[in-house]
Amino acid sequence: MTSKMINRGYIAYTTTALLIALSAMSVQAQVKELVSKDYGYSYRVIPQQPIDRLNDVWLNPTDAVQEQVVFRDPLGRPVLETSMNVIGLYDVFTPYEFDPTGRLKKQYLPFPGMGDKGLISNPTSAQSAYYNGCSSDNIQTDSKAYSYSEYEASPLGRPLWTEGPGAAWTGKRTTYDYRFNTSAENVYTIEPGQIPGTFYANWVYPSNALTVVKTTSPDGLVSQTFIDNMGRTVMAEQGGRKTYNVYDQLGRVAYVLPPLATERIAQVYNSTTTHTDSISLKTKDGVWVDPVSRLYYAYTYDDYGRLVEKSIPGKGSEEFVYDRVGRLILSRDGNTRRDGKWMFQKYDRFGRKAYSGVFASATTRQAHQLAAASSTSVYEGYATGTTYTLGNSYPTVPADGVLTEYHYDNHFTMDATSAMSAGFSTTLGSARGLLTMTRSRVLDTQLWVTSYFFYNPDGQLLVSKRVNGFRGSTQYSFATYSFTGQVVSSRFVHSEAGTVRLTLNYYFTYTHGGQVKTIEREIPGGMARELIAKYTYNALGEMTQRKLGGENALQQVDYFYNLRGWLTQINDVNSSADDLFSQKLHYADGLSAVGGQARYDGMLSGSEWRVNWNGSAKSGSKMAYGYRYDAQGRLASAVYASGDNLTQDLNGYNESFSFDANGNIQTLTRRGRANDGTFAQLDNLSYAYSGNRLNSVTDGAPNGSVNNLGFKELNSTGNDYIYDSNGNMKQDLNRGIAQITYNVLNLPTEASVDAQNRFTFTYTATGEKLRMVEQTATSTKTLLYDGPLTFDGTLLQSISTPEGRINSNGYSAYVQEYTLTDSQGNVRVTFDRGTDGTARVKETRHYYPSGLVFSSYQTGAVNKFGFGGKEEYGSPLGWLNFHARMYDPAIARWSVPDPLAELTKHESPYLYCAANPVNFSDPSGCYAIEGNHGSRWYRGAFWVYNSTIENWVTINLDGSSTVYQDHNFGGSPGSQGYEYNEKSNTYVDRATGKVINFDVVSSNFLSSEIVSGFNFSDNDDIFNFQMDKGGFSFCVDDGKNGYYMAFDFNFNNKAFISDYKFNYSPGEDKYLDAAYNFFDPLSNGLEAVAGSHFTASNFFREGYWLTKGGKYYPLSAAEKGKRGWNLLQTSLNSASNEFKWFGRVGTSVGYVTAFYSGVKFSLHPSWENGIELTVNAASMVFWEIGAAYTIFDISSKSALLNYNLRINHGLNPFNEKIMP
Repeated sequence: MTSKMINRGYIAYTTTALLIALSAMSVQAQVKELVSKDYGYSYRVIPQQPIDRLNDVWLNPTDAVQEQVVFRDPLGRPVLETSMNVIGLYDVFTPYEFDPTGRLKKQYLPFPGMGDKGLISNPTSAQSAYYNGCSSDNIQTDSKAYSYSEYEASPLGRPLWTEGPGAAWTGKRTTYDYRFNTSAENVYTIEPGQIPGTFYANWVYPSNALTVVKTTSPDGLVSQTFIDNMGRTVMAEQGGRKTYNVYDQLGRVAYVLPPLATERIAQVYNSTTTHTDSISLKTKDGVWVDPVSRLYYAYTYDDYGRLVEKSIPGKGSEEFVYDRVGRLILSRDGNTRRDGKWMFQKYDRFGRKAYSGVFASATTRQAHQLAAASSTSVYEGYATGTTYTLGNSYPTVPADGVLTEYHYDNHFTMDATSAMSAGFSTTLGSARGLLTMTRSRVLDTQLWVTSYFFYNPDGQLLVSKRVNGFRGSTQYSFATYSFTGQVVSSRFVHSEAGTVRLTLNYYFTYTHGGQVKTIEREIPGGMARELIAKYTYNALGEMTQRKLGGENALQQVDYFYNLRGWLTQINDVNSSADDLFSQKLHYADGLSAVGGQARYDGMLSGSEWRVNWNGSAKSGSKMAYGYRYDAQGRLASAVYASGDNLTQDLNGYNESFSFDANGNIQTLTRRGRANDGTFAQLDNLSYAYSGNRLNSVTDGAPNGSVNNLGFKELNSTGNDYIYDSNGNMKQDLNRGIAQITYNVLNLPTEASVDAQNRFTFTYTATGEKLRMVEQTATSTKTLLYDGPLTFDGTLLQSISTPEGRINSNGYSAYVQEYTLTDSQGNVRVTFDRGTDGTARVKETRHYYPSGLVFSSYQTGAVNKFGFGGKEEYGSPLGWLNFHARMYDPAIARWSVPDPLAELTKHESPYLYCAANPVNFSDPSGCYAIEGNHGSRWYRGAFWVYNSTIENWVTINLDGSSTVYQDHNFGGSPGSQGYEYNEKSNTYVDRATGKVINFDVVSSNFLSSEIVSGFNFSDNDDIFNFQMDKGGFSFCVDDGKNGYYMAFDFNFNNKAFISDYKFNYSPGEDKYLDAAYNFFDPLSNGLEAVAGSHFTASNFFREGYWLTKGGKYYPLSAAEKGKRGWNLLQTSLNSASNEFKWFGRVGTSVGYVTAFYSGVKFSLHPSWENGIELTVNAASMVFWEIGAAYTIFDISSKSALLNYNLRINHGLNPFNEKIMP
């Protein structure tokens, strides 16, 4: 089998067995040189320059292509992977070693070398030699550069232990133990009760009833999973903390009981008690009661398996309403229910979000659902121009309730002047299937922020236009791309009242591997074109050097790694040379001077750092923290010391924590420097809770003893903190805040001490902050945010840039300011260019692990972005803005629950960074991720030319440049040469940057729904197919002559809706031909006719087949063994003897074919495989879908295969032209 894609794509050749005889073609002869006679191979070429003919691949210079080869043994297992011409002149090799039964035994780390057409002699010896002498690549030398796995001697082949790379990890294994439970472990059998909001702990599982998988980390952290005989996880235990999943009779998750709820149950039921009484979770009216008050997750489903209500610990319940095809259209939470409102979202004909908003309604969920089920239309169209209809689908909503709008397929008017776009192309391609305009309302106003998107013929974002109705400004962003889809230049233009006030240009160069090499910045008439950053990488692609501030860098930052790719050093912490900041991270080597024990799981045992500035000169003491953790991996203590030998100021800035079972902080202690210069206790905090909600904090340390720093207890009676129905903190008496109000996004809009002292915030409906007003009795300060620009009133104050910011005094006096950050992204040093041409320090900071600053220096304009790189709000708030939530470092807690709390049900929704802020970070305020030190830290990304969350381009240091649209996160990674764009929900060809519009398959964990969808666009055509457990929809639109066909079928209420304009001649449009073939499939076979031939109650079982001869057959007759089945089978066989596609019909076969289709789609995300996966997944439940698709599939199979073949060969599947 061979396949190829030419021009902007890749060329691939594959053999699936031993090397077979190839023809005498010159190209194949070249390929034959790549392999020996003992190996099969997969070979892939990624052109870096335009290539017109296959032979040109080998005629071009080395830097014109990248090559990838995977060599396989006779059993098809990979033995060597090679990437050629990726990093400089080196090839990168990855060897594999398998045991006699074919299981991966040794996983070798990749290594660079000089190969011969992808091969290298003795690769394991070459790999060992590299890692024993890799210090020149800023990698610690090591004698063990592979991981090792041992498996049990059984047909199951389960791993017994794994041992990671690195000599220090020898004997430090992750072990796995497989056994059955014992009754003494007291694993409860918990079932939902008959009364909503109750469940029963009936008994303890007897011995041998559950399978137990025990995992022990190299540091001794133990986790266990208890699995029942249906393969469901009943209970998960980590470090003694137990989380239960409670299932209903249909196997769906009904309740999740986190560790703290489980503890309460254990207090009620012990091993000597009869477990027959129900435990109330809440009363019927929703009032929370003990023993599991505000501590559990609850899920309620309707008769069709759709999630209609859920409760998250500490929040009021959320409700959901769906349309006839199973899409979410209405929802409300505790606050919107309190206000008598519902959130809505509407869809266009292709199932894309058209608009969303909020409207007043006292109607219950049940009543809304009944009305939605009886609605005859499920999408909105255009009333006039670009104005959507408001009541075509349920419900009818008011125009002033619309908060966001999304428009697709057609470019709007650009209005950019030739002066703005000089040097940038404005030649547009087709926008079919692409987002072209968004509108986001400025909340509580009639104003909008509107963004327009314009694409080139390759589907890349060429120009964006942003109209900010709140400030009266317009911003344009332009971009040019390389052949491989990387942004090489960008321009940002800001205008007010029709006058251009600012133009900002960026220029980028890249390594051959696609990583950013240099960034230059220019403000015409304000700042000369200047190199602001230059990056150097080692042979493995890790960043080893970062130069900031011109050719003669103001600062040179060097990075060092261990062989696992973990960051170990930033500069040299033991040197007091010209480096303004340095840091050393300790893992398995420990940091015993401050009690840091060796860690083998990737968590830090300690950190040393030096800020080389004392306020007037480059001089600074080395400082350090040593870390210790509890049995759950949470940070228990951080011990401080300073001095070259870490013997000074021991325990000076210590911080320690204790936690409850959910990770809520129980106690927090801090030390700091007192007024007399000595160290003393700063905070001795005790926390009191109701569930996960914090009620009060008391401080046992005397206030004011340590320079007025740390937590301040201003309230000593009653509760300090009060919450709204969504669990948002609305009062903080310890900070003197009497009232905090929130918008529909759960973002604070006002925090007031009294009528004269308050903070107010203004946002768009997508969460973009536009304004902050700080009001006191004597002054008012207003900050306005407009894309990358920040204004102090009407005066431009700063411009965000990839390596810091540009300070300004209005539109003049621009000064580039740089920042140096630690491994967690915390800003440590801010500097600019001094009058003597060297780095001038503007600000320095030292942090406690919780984020409080314990020492700092500042001169000039304050940089408000510090801990985590997030904006700090001044007193009395003291918050850090993490976008989705506000964080209070004084008490180390979030003020609102986690929007993604269901991803970490075993933890408190208010827990910051998994109670481990030195190893985790939370860039968005939604989800804690492993810090930069524990992964390939060089894989960062730079924002390029627009800071709005609706439209940006990122320049990734690992080589990919991605255009992001829309503000939604989610999705899954791409495969086989495609990169998934999470915000636009599209695949982007990695080699070309061309957008390929596939909606990926996803799964609803709560309702166990299979949700799948599929979009494909080409020029003016759009082809769309979507499926979930509730139904499916199909739509095709030629986009030119107004021809289209659309239908929706709902499995739940047996309804079929069709809409079509289909008067055309065959061959006029191939998309419409394919759609027509669905309804006119076989010349002598069956025909499924939409409209009057079907009853309204059931499309399939109570509808009819209509033959070409004009005879009607009930679809129920198409069951196996009946005449309809025989007729169908005969028709299918006569249609295609080669493909036995009728085998898809039938539930049992559906499972196999669905699995096979899923594999095909994950490996080859084509539109044909997407439809096949969608249909086969649905056929597992509804065989009729498979039958209907079978007809469509066979009738158009030759066309589809032809289309797919053209795609694989780099051709446009519908016009047979080479992709541009």
